[in-house]
Amino acid sequence: MMTAPEQLLEGLSAEQRAAVTAPAPLLIVAGAGSGKTRVITHRIAYQITTQANRSTQTVAISFTRAAAWEVSRRLYGLLDGPAPACGTFHSLALGLVREGYAMLNRPLPHLISDANVLLSDLGLHLTEARRRSVMGEIERLRSLGHDAESLKASPELIALPNPTELITVLATLERAKARQRLMDLTDVVRLAADVVGRSDGVGEALRLQARWVYIDEFQDVNPLQLRFIERWMGEDLSGLTVVGDPNQSIYGWNGSDPALMTRLPSRIPTLTRVTLSTNYRSTAALVAAAGPITTDDLGVNARAHRQGGQAPDLVGADSVTAEAQQVARKVVELHHRGIPYSSMAILARTIRQLSPVEDAFRRFDIPHSVLGLTPLASAPEVIELMRRARMERLQITEICDIVEETLISSTPQRTTNLRILLEVANELRRQDPRSDHFALEELLRGLQVKGVDAVSITTFHRAKGLQWHHVHLVGIGDKSYPSRHGLSAEALAEEQRLLYVAMTRATDSLAISWSRPSRGPSSMLAHLDIKGAEPRARILHSLDNPSVATRLDRWRVTVGKERQLASYLVLSDSDLRKLSRSHPSDRESVAAAVTTPLLRESTELIDRLWGELSRVR
Repeated sequence: MMTAPEQLLEGLSAEQRAAVTAPAPLLIVAGAGSGKTRVITHRIAYQITTQANRSTQTVAISFTRAAAWEVSRRLYGLLDGPAPACGTFHSLALGLVREGYAMLNRPLPHLISDANVLLSDLGLHLTEARRRSVMGEIERLRSLGHDAESLKASPELIALPNPTELITVLATLERAKARQRLMDLTDVVRLAADVVGRSDGVGEALRLQARWVYIDEFQDVNPLQLRFIERWMGEDLSGLTVVGDPNQSIYGWNGSDPALMTRLPSRIPTLTRVTLSTNYRSTAALVAAAGPITTDDLGVNARAHRQGGQAPDLVGADSVTAEAQQVARKVVELHHRGIPYSSMAILARTIRQLSPVEDAFRRFDIPHSVLGLTPLASAPEVIELMRRARMERLQITEICDIVEETLISSTPQRTTNLRILLEVANELRRQDPRSDHFALEELLRGLQVKGVDAVSITTFHRAKGLQWHHVHLVGIGDKSYPSRHGLSAEALAEEQRLLYVAMTRATDSLAISWSRPSRGPSSMLAHLDIKGAEPRARILHSLDNPSVATRLDRWRVTVGKERQLASYLVLSDSDLRKLSRSHPSDRESVAAAVTTPLLRESTELIDRLWGELSRVR
């Protein structure tokens, strides 16, 4: 029996209910932690259940396979009938190109993951730095809808000193792909826009699939992707629902522009707007710390559902190595308090900044997952299967069959990972029966697998859409963030949004660190009261010589575990700071200084506390 519409509204706030039930076209401005995935899945299910939408003409679009996988999984649980098509821009566009070309009796070009592979074969010998610069700018311009011919007419659009070189490279690549019948992922979206925009029966048939379209993370849409959607919907956008937050637009290199979202009301005059302004994820202190970093063009005015909390911990270090050691120490302390490793994440702006952290974690045997390569993806049995899938270029159905066969003869130690892999692969097959090993590998890299206890070490970009109990940001100093000087206003704004995204991944606690030559945190954090945050803002010198505050914190956690009490009931935060600063010289001074009720009433604990302080004098 299909879920009743009223059941889909249970447990939702007034804001969320409005977003679920509002008529299309609809813009949902969803701030960080506002429950947008729950809202968009319940909205799709509600509209189908009330028969406002038909499942067969409904499409849900996400930016990563992991996000699409999660939307599909939730809809599968909310709907008794078939779930609508869920996928990324690229996976859905590829399906349309396949279908359209089959109807036109055209051979399908071979898909390549990256046009860079063609450069050396074409005699375009560029230095590595120049190649990255030119190809990055080419991809940005192509995502805006440009090709070599349009750029010849408007070379001023090219943000590089030598526009002629870029046009030559792009024209050469375009000729090579046409000659060899190749297409990359950007070509897939462009070809899909062309085929669904046809005025014949092929275009009409394909447009029937997209009467109601739901787009998540709309702030990351680029002009080429928007053109594809407009053509797929046949220029009638009355069935469009988009969800996003301009403050989280961080893919400018791919042509994404938050202005596409802010200008949407003028583009669609009948557009309804609902704002999700309540952050259910982070504490009030963390919401207040992150809010001032970005400009709120659409008036989210985020407010916290969870009151209280602790302001971000601001920490300086003598060197990058010392900073990484501080991160490791913080993780050990939090784990000692009972926080699972999987509830913690270390985030950096660039991959290069993660290496010292990884070294420190190896030194102290802290289990960790680097760049989203979860233990599932790195398990020997999974690596072995995926290597075979790559070599034999297997489709998802063939991969599912092989995993099932392997499970029959697998040892108990290998069974758990294989069963999880089969669950993921089966869900991907349900979403997109024509997907292949590339799609499964992408999904495995982005998927957070439950039950794996490891600290996540990843970049700001890859952390988007995820959350952890404790987050530590490294390299956020006045000399290191943003990493380059002289950025344009647009680039600087994106760096601010990127920092905002990173800070809003934390639910309960956040640490922000830097190392010399920086002397303090980034200027983007100037709104935080650093002087008033003492002793949080401090210079750390060595992991092997913990501070008085750290020793006292360890002591109160140990006593708390003995007595089954929260650590702050053993020694309050204010008493801990007072003792760390005053360095009492005898037991009587300790007894006179503390105000925590349990301590004041227990001579035994005062003796133990004095003994701990004596060891660090």
